[in-house]
Amino acid sequence: MAKKRLHRIAAVLMICAGVLNILLFVIAISRIVDVKAVIGVSWAISPLPYFGVATGFTGRAGLSNVLAFVYLAGILAAILGGTIFLLKNTVVPWLIGTIGALLCFPLLGIASVVVTVLSRSRSDG
Repeated sequence: MAKKRLHRIAAVLMICAGVLNILLFVIAISRIVDVKAVIGVSWAISPLPYFGVATGFTGRAGLSNVLAFVYLAGILAAILGGTIFLLKNTVVPWLIGTIGALLCFPLLGIASVVVTVLSRSRSDG
């Protein structure tokens, strides 16, 4: 029972990583808060979008687009992988969700890896 609970916690962490990044993205686009403040917060959460913006300003638009695509793919992978891992307890969605969470929100991605490893090492007894 504790093993399933830890798997659910790991899946929720993956989903939270993706959803929080979507919220930051929506806040930045809708200009509810100053864009500079959102970029400052996103730097603390995930450095990948910041590197993409910085690369774009240096004249390397292609690399900036690749980083933006990887970031958005990470958000999608974290949400889909976490949701599928929550519904079906298999390894492949966990790997996809963890990689996505590590790309878009490294702290929650590391936490989901730690929780899942703890659940794997725990016996079913």
